[in-house]
Amino acid sequence: MATAHRKIRRKDLKEKDEFVTTVEWIEHFFLTHLTQVLVSAAMVAAVVVLIVAIFAYGRHKSRLAGEQFFEAFAAFNEKNYPAALQRFTELADNQPDREVGRLARFYMGACYLAKDDLARAKEAFILFLSEPGGDLFKTLAQWNLGVICERTNDFKKAEEYYRQASQAPGPQGVSADFAVARMLERQGKNKEAISAYQQLLEQHPMAAERQDAVEALASLGASPAPSHVAASAHPAE
Repeated sequence: MATAHRKIRRKDLKEKDEFVTTVEWIEHFFLTHLTQVLVSAAMVAAVVVLIVAIFAYGRHKSRLAGEQFFEAFAAFNEKNYPAALQRFTELADNQPDREVGRLARFYMGACYLAKDDLARAKEAFILFLSEPGGDLFKTLAQWNLGVICERTNDFKKAEEYYRQASQAPGPQGVSADFAVARMLERQGKNKEAISAYQQLLEQHPMAAERQDAVEALASLGASPAPSHVAASAHPAE
């Protein structure tokens, strides 16, 4: 049997309803008359009921926000970026204090980037980085900001964002390190770029970026091996 799904309206998520107003009044009452309230066992029980009600209502709101995020992500995954962007934007505006609301800002940036709207993508990622939490996605936002700045020929700023992303452990951080070396090269800092490429090849010989780094060094007239390694491999007679 098909189950009817209640459509989530923006008004439902944004506006206070009678239940919230009542809960706020009761909370204020308990804070103001805490001593008198705790004297009565019956009132203690009422406090427990109230806490349960608040928790249940909070879970209900979280479930609605989660459903909206899932709908937005499904549209994003199907590359329906206009629909995904609209839903992520509403979620970010209506649920700014929830994790899904904050994460929606990251996906707003991803939607704009997919649509090649670099200016708005940059704005969304910067706003996402200004908010707390989401360390993994912050690294991805830093990487995407590096990509955006590189595509707009702001190589110095791209280097800064790639350096931030390079702090992440694992292959993603290594890729960001290679991107930093590339930005040094693009800025004409050839000596620094050569040193960076050589050190990275020495430290990460199996990195996916190895071949690009070797070709970059060749174009800069340098060997893949650092000078001290090359000298030890061919000692003077």
